[in-house]
Amino acid sequence: LYQHARGDERLIFLLGLNCGFGAAEMGQLKVEDFHIKSQHRHPWNEERGSVLVFRRPKSNHVGMWPLWPETEKAFEGLMEGRCEKSGHVFKRRDGDSLYRHTSRNPSFAFANLWQRLTNRVSEQHPEFPRLPLGMLRGTAWALLKQHCSGDVVRAFSGHGTAYRDHVYRIHDGHHEAEACQRLREILEPVFEDEAN
Repeated sequence: LYQHARGDERLIFLLGLNCGFGAAEMGQLKVEDFHIKSQHRHPWNEERGSVLVFRRPKSNHVGMWPLWPETEKAFEGLMEGRCEKSGHVFKRRDGDSLYRHTSRNPSFAFANLWQRLTNRVSEQHPEFPRLPLGMLRGTAWALLKQHCSGDVVRAFSGHGTAYRDHVYRIHDGHHEAEACQRLREILEPVFEDEAN
């Protein structure tokens, strides 16, 4: 999937694994949610490099996910061709978000992008299983459950404790950072060919 992905497809693939995002989160991402180290001078960037800070829509959990170099590169590549540097990350031609809140199937456009990618992979690899976009999130969670504590998995997936998130609003992103680092180590073989 990674080798065949292009532009927005590649960023979708990476956000699904790097941050455990599904179509709802990706569709609501704004450009200003990305804090790229080369463009911002913020304590988060000094400590963690480039980060994505986002409030998950269903859980209201504010998370801070350090971005893998590949995710940062895919985001910057997508932004490169744009005149404006604000608004939604994933847009239609008319400038509206790909995620349609008022639609019966709000994530339809994301499903189409994903299907376009899986069709390309299947042309060269007929045995490739056609799994939905949500399998990326499931893959990330399954890998983390094998290698990290429950607190880390909950924070990564946007299910932080009510005490931390709703009473004191204290958030340092420590658990998300641990999850992202561990996932990147596990998935290193996916990115090896690109590095060489």
